[in-house]
Amino acid sequence: MAQKPEIEIAKLTLDGSIVRWRAVSNICLTAIRWGGTVAIAFYVFKTVDCLAGRTTAANMTGSINLRFLANRYAAEIVFAIFGAGGIGYGVRAKSLYNKATKKLKRLEKYERNHDPDRSGTGMTDDE
Repeated sequence: MAQKPEIEIAKLTLDGSIVRWRAVSNICLTAIRWGGTVAIAFYVFKTVDCLAGRTTAANMTGSINLRFLANRYAAEIVFAIFGAGGIGYGVRAKSLYNKATKKLKRLEKYERNHDPDRSGTGMTDDE
């Protein structure tokens, strides 16, 4: 026997407390988002206001750093360090990829013995 439509609709309605808690959580989420934005803007304003019209030591250290980077050889050293870091990262990533691929190939052998029609490792025959 089919149930009456009113009973089916009554089953679909949510309890009032659930609706209230969802509304409260949405309000709290919005307050946290906007409160954080306002707090960050306030602290940026206070930082600028505190330093407005004053000479700081940051100007001197900034000029020293710029003179260092303006030196041709210092700049080349910095670029070489970053370039070597990038190459080292690429080599390490490739070795980790090859290691993971070899491990999946080993697992595929056991997987095919257990269930020949399934491939959970995602490895295909052409890889």
